[in-house]
Amino acid sequence: SFMGSINFFAKFLPNVNIIAKPLNDLRKKDSTMKWDTNAENAWQHLRMLITTPPVLATPDFTKRFQVFTDGSKKGVSAILAQHHQDGLKPIAFASRKLTRSE
Repeated sequence: SFMGSINFFAKFLPNVNIIAKPLNDLRKKDSTMKWDTNAENAWQHLRMLITTPPVLATPDFTKRFQVFTDGSKKGVSAILAQHHQDGLKPIAFASRKLTRSE
């Protein structure tokens, strides 16, 4: 899920917990909140953070890659990452919703 990817790479994203608060509040079981401008702005900001360089690294084909996967009854996701001098960097994200038969 989108928020799963955000949480996984939180250490690479500045102020992620503050930015994501409106979306996390919506996810709470007893939440009565609805999607509003705060949630939309948070989603747009987080989307920009995970797709704007230097967050996504360029692959170095001389180094090993790591793939992280996650799945549930609703969907699957994956992250392609690689270790660089300053730590683990995401290279690509993938996710999709599962069909009923899957």
